[in-house]
Amino acid sequence: MTGAVGTRRPLPLIACGVLLLTLGTLTWQRSHAYRDVETIWRDTLDRNPDAFIAANNLGAVFLARGDLARAEELFRQALRAKPDYAEGLDNLGLVAQSQGRLDEAAARFEDALRSDPTLPNAHNNLGTVLGQQGRLAEALEHFDRAVALRPSFAKAHQNRGLVLERTGRTPEAAAAYRESLRYAPDSPAVSGDGDTTAVCKPGSTIKLGSRCLFSPFPCV
Repeated sequence: MTGAVGTRRPLPLIACGVLLLTLGTLTWQRSHAYRDVETIWRDTLDRNPDAFIAANNLGAVFLARGDLARAEELFRQALRAKPDYAEGLDNLGLVAQSQGRLDEAAARFEDALRSDPTLPNAHNNLGTVLGQQGRLAEALEHFDRAVALRPSFAKAHQNRGLVLERTGRTPEAAAAYRESLRYAPDSPAVSGDGDTTAVCKPGSTIKLGSRCLFSPFPCV
């Protein structure tokens, strides 16, 4: 099973200067909810260093913890065992993205999509990098693809909304935010009734109902 690990992702979005909204999505695989997943994956790798899923999942633990060096080492270990492992390539891209190496991050997300064009997280993650680079039309294409592949992908709906807001398509942005809230109604990053008002200036905010959001995407 693939999915997002909690809400931690490398690029934070701020609500009213306080709340962090994360944009990327961490891909990992697990078959059960273990009491101590780190121990499980460590034990697996001790027995079989080529266990690429275990290496990827242990890397996800370290990435969520903020230990980027150890996470990258483990993702590379996974990819040595299986070079076309889409989830590992996607997660390696998140390490680069979190360090501000956006071109490298985009290349890894593209590698992941060449390996598996149906990986929603990689589409969302590539969209966030393209958005940061001001390539909003391309970013929107990937967010569109992400929600087509996984209609319940709340963060991708939210990212769609941010890009649509930035390009002046406010009614469509409001609809995207509503979809995000539909699938993640308790999300602290988006709340309110879906009515939006854009303020387009450096360090700009978006007002969504009673909540303010800070978007890292440039205005156009």
